[in-house]
Amino acid sequence: MAAQGATLQNYNNELVKCVDDLKEKREEVNKAILKDVRPHNQPRGTAVEGKRGRGCWGREWHPPTCTR
Repeated sequence: MAAQGATLQNYNNELVKCVDDLKEKREEVNKAILKDVRPHNQPRGTAVEGKRGRGCWGREWHPPTCTR
């Protein structure tokens, strides 16, 4: 019975370690996503607007999936 308890404890320890590793990786991915997304949220300069152009009614450019 003690051997079974030790085996379960080992599995539990491994699971806890795996969950902690996944949390760290998730944080790294979230940081990378935020780092990549932030430049797109900053105000656009005239050079960027010139490349993308403006949509109908003088509004900013929207991707083709937009229903405007």
